[in-house]
Amino acid sequence: MYKTEEAAEMLLYLHDQQYVFPESLSDDVLLCDVGASVHLFEDPANTGFAFFLRYHANTWTLWNVLLIFESALFLCAWIKKGAVESSGNQACQVIIEDLRGALSMAWSSLDVSDGQPDFTNTKVLAKSVLLYWSRVLVSLSEKPFARTLGQALGQYARSVGTEEDTMME
Repeated sequence: MYKTEEAAEMLLYLHDQQYVFPESLSDDVLLCDVGASVHLFEDPANTGFAFFLRYHANTWTLWNVLLIFESALFLCAWIKKGAVESSGNQACQVIIEDLRGALSMAWSSLDVSDGQPDFTNTKVLAKSVLLYWSRVLVSLSEKPFARTLGQALGQYARSVGTEEDTMME
């Protein structure tokens, strides 16, 4: 996937690949990884989009860009898996509330005409994770690879809702 330079090609790859959460993976390990992905929202939530982009994201290396890309996909897959709604696990509920709070704060600093999404809806939450990181990566104008990954995340986010709507019909 990383050999392509076209966001559309990456989108096709993303549709073909699905995160598989191994049954042998303990909930504690999975929640630790989910928590780490949620933690990535803290800086943009605390500083705002423009400041975060100018002073943090613009200094990212390729490793940081790939980390954000992968964690966005991972977090979206975890949310879509239904772990949020079906889990009675208190740690899971705390993590999802942390995500909603951090994403809400981070989103509020974006210049969007639509207003803030309803983060209580899990489909919207999963899509918003992808869209937020897409905006960050696309905004890294000095890093064409990051922009391509950001465009792929944005296209994938738009397809997340249509996939689930089709499955429910």
